[in-house]
Amino acid sequence: MMRYNSNGSNAAGGEARQSVAATVRSGWQQRRANLATVQETLLIESKPEPVETTPVLTDSTQQEPPLPAGGFAHLLRSLREYDGQLYHHSLHVYLLTAPLLQALRLSVHESLLIELAALFHDLGKLALPRQLLHKATALTAEEFAQIRTHCLKGALLLSRLQAPQVMVRAVYHHHERWDGHGYPTGLAGEAIPLGARLIAISDAFAVMTSGRSYQMPCTPLQALTELRRHAGTQFDPALVELFALVFKTREALYQVATSPLAGEAPLDQKAYATDRYRDGVALQAAGHSRL
Repeated sequence: MMRYNSNGSNAAGGEARQSVAATVRSGWQQRRANLATVQETLLIESKPEPVETTPVLTDSTQQEPPLPAGGFAHLLRSLREYDGQLYHHSLHVYLLTAPLLQALRLSVHESLLIELAALFHDLGKLALPRQLLHKATALTAEEFAQIRTHCLKGALLLSRLQAPQVMVRAVYHHHERWDGHGYPTGLAGEAIPLGARLIAISDAFAVMTSGRSYQMPCTPLQALTELRRHAGTQFDPALVELFALVFKTREALYQVATSPLAGEAPLDQKAYATDRYRDGVALQAAGHSRL
């Protein structure tokens, strides 16, 4: 496994490998507790740290989502109130990303900023129509182009709130690909911010294991297989290796595929999610794979 230092470059990771067992044992539950603290902080904090803004994210000609009253304090509420599925997906990506950051041993400050970027990675979708987000059939080219704008819209909103650039850049670039064929700018390899590379992996796993209106969910092991299949093309191969090592048991994979709903969704939604997951497993066992 590879270890990353604070600027995102590869380094020998012997110590990080030894820390993974402890991460698996305690990191997941600790980060679930931390999420409540993060949520409480966001609902109280209204004076974000002022920083310089990346010029590409302050182009006044770009359409921006409306600035919420109360700044950061309102963002989590906005996600929850606008779309429950989007809100739970955001929590899921946060919970997947946090143990990876713990294993990488970044500074507490940098880890927190990337965790918050994971929580708000789809913030720009607040500016998109809900019917587009939940369309049950394949998107047209025009609709997909509209969906792709959420990276810029989310980064613009965070920038207007004077979010630190680690957050802004991670949100802006989280759909880049390791091979340079992603969007919005076509960055490749380690030119993609570390936070964005981590969120890309967590986002893909969350989408695959939860499914979409047009696609049944994968099993966690199938989703991990897909991540590995696209390592080196879509995803940072060293970070895919890290993901596989942190969530190396079937139990850990199942937990990260289902735990984000615990304590967040009403009981009927939890039951629906569980049944949907089991239905997906049954369909795939019968040969109806959605991979």
